[in-house]
Amino acid sequence: MKKTIVKVLSIVLTLAMLMSFSIVAFAAISLDDAKSIALTDAGFEEAQVVITECKLDDGREYEIEFYANGAEYDYTISTSGTITSFSCDYNLIVTGDKTLDAAAAKAIALEFIGVSESDVKALYAEYENDRYEGPEYTVNFTYNSAEYEVTVSAVDGTILEYDYEVISGSSAYVSFFTIIQAIIAFFRNLFVR
Repeated sequence: MKKTIVKVLSIVLTLAMLMSFSIVAFAAISLDDAKSIALTDAGFEEAQVVITECKLDDGREYEIEFYANGAEYDYTISTSGTITSFSCDYNLIVTGDKTLDAAAAKAIALEFIGVSESDVKALYAEYENDRYEGPEYTVNFTYNSAEYEVTVSAVDGTILEYDYEVISGSSAYVSFFTIIQAIIAFFRNLFVR
């Protein structure tokens, strides 16, 4: 009886692995698709940008970097086509004295992203007199399963840089282990009775 259970379980686990990997293979997007997703999200055509990096990283996500209108854009896109992180550095230098306080910097950052303070969690602003970009606040918060970081000039409120990263990382490995756990639970319930 134990040998039969082990054989059946090993066959099912093998099939589950093959199924999960084939599902991932069919759901995977191409490098050109990932590039198109990044450019569309940023609002540019390929002819309007200079692409500096476009590659599949570790077989699980695409790294797309490009310059447009003096800004540097950096995207991480999962093989399923989801943008998992994004960064935009406007490469601006704002000189002068600090005129904004932390509350004003937070309000500017929230308005830029399009959310209200009541919608976000873990909101804080950190002041720094950056050697290259001048006095600035880095405003951090969590909203809608993503961590945001917006850099605001403390001189005039200009957005210098912003990025976000998805917190709830769903990957093929999570779904693979979820499938395995479900199969094991099914057979445990089937044979334990």
